[in-house]
Amino acid sequence: MALPVASWFNGTLATTAPGLPKTALVAPARVSAAPTVVAADATPSDEASPLTKPTPTDQATPAPVPALPRLLPAPVPGDPTAAVARFYQAVAAHDFAGAAALWSAAMQEQYPPAEYIDRRFMATQQINLMAERVVATGGGVAVVYVDIVELGGGQTRHWVGTWQLVNSASGWLLNHPDLQVVA
Repeated sequence: MALPVASWFNGTLATTAPGLPKTALVAPARVSAAPTVVAADATPSDEASPLTKPTPTDQATPAPVPALPRLLPAPVPGDPTAAVARFYQAVAAHDFAGAAALWSAAMQEQYPPAEYIDRRFMATQQINLMAERVVATGGGVAVVYVDIVELGGGQTRHWVGTWQLVNSASGWLLNHPDLQVVA
């Protein structure tokens, strides 16, 4: 029943889907409030009053620059399915450090993130988490079923299987995958 994890990380079977739904797990960018713009030649004055009108300038105010959000805090307390979803959000956004932060120490030791996250998902363009649900839980361990469609490198891969998670002091961490490519 269990296939080697290496098949998940280095899967070679692919099926071509006519089109994936536009449901990539990428968090929307947050736009920060407009920054306060102060002219370089502005100097404080004792003559300023609430009735003083500002003089118009010919200089345009620069447009606010959207802040780049840190997509994932690690780990996720309370809900093991949320931890799995956040892992795939991080991977889809190429936030590989955030994705690795959602792996247990044992997982990171067995599967070094530089190879099994960074290199493995470098060409990934989109990941659709079609389904996730807890199928077993107890003793600080949960098993979450997943159904995933991945688009990358000109290939579409459909993965199904489970993730084992462990409940750490700060939340759920992915501990062991058991996934396989399906046709």
